[in-house]
Amino acid sequence: MSERAIALVFAAALIAAPAANAELFKCVGPDGKTTYSDTKCGGLGPEPAKKAAEPEEHAKGPSPEEAARLKALEKITVDPKTTNEQKTAAQLEAGNIRRGLEAALTAADKEKRAALTKDLANPDPARRSKALREIRTLYRE
Repeated sequence: MSERAIALVFAAALIAAPAANAELFKCVGPDGKTTYSDTKCGGLGPEPAKKAAEPEEHAKGPSPEEAARLKALEKITVDPKTTNEQKTAAQLEAGNIRRGLEAALTAADKEKRAALTKDLANPDPARRSKALREIRTLYRE
């Protein structure tokens, strides 16, 4: 191959290189046919599914009451005097607050949780374990 041919191949490769980095779009037309293009679909197919928005009150973060409760739960999880069951229950409650699931609990469920939380401090390990199981069940329902 001559030097001129090698130079032309090299120049063609340099020109084609930016095109190789182009983004590829997969478009589904109204008839269901799939096409690929280097430009956006431009309304040929449905827009990509957007993630469902979280409830309005949690889009901005926890309420002041929830923030205060989260702070108290954090103290429980780092306190060396608390039992493992108390720490686990605090983590469960904090997770439900952060996910916005705390509002789904009824007043009766909240009263039950308060009673079970007191049992978590009991010196009897069997009673603490039972209380933690019931709290887990309460949050799963």
